[in-house]
Amino acid sequence: MKKISIALAVVTLVSMASATQAATILATAPARASYPNSQTIYCDAVNAGTKPVTLTFEAVQYDGTVDASNVDVVMAPGTGDGIPGGAESAWCRFTVTKGSAKSIRAMAVYDDAGTYVMSVPAR
Repeated sequence: MKKISIALAVVTLVSMASATQAATILATAPARASYPNSQTIYCDAVNAGTKPVTLTFEAVQYDGTVDASNVDVVMAPGTGDGIPGGAESAWCRFTVTKGSAKSIRAMAVYDDAGTYVMSVPAR
């Protein structure tokens, strides 16, 4: 009887651990969109995996203020999405709330009036 109780306790703990998967955050290094001249920052991502992933996109200022966001975007395999940030946005945060973060390829893209200036990958 004692062995059955221990086995049930182990199964319960393993089930609870797998059910409470923590969100994974991917972030870009900062580079303010308004310096040295006015640019637009885009926070873009693609699901390169084979299963859907739920993702939150955020364009963030140096002080942590979120300028723009798109919450709980369900991305099918092989699809991409993104958001434009604000004038003071400096970096992008991508929070994977369901699915594998290993499937996500994300970056900040800086646009200077129609010309891509640079991209910064998220890690």
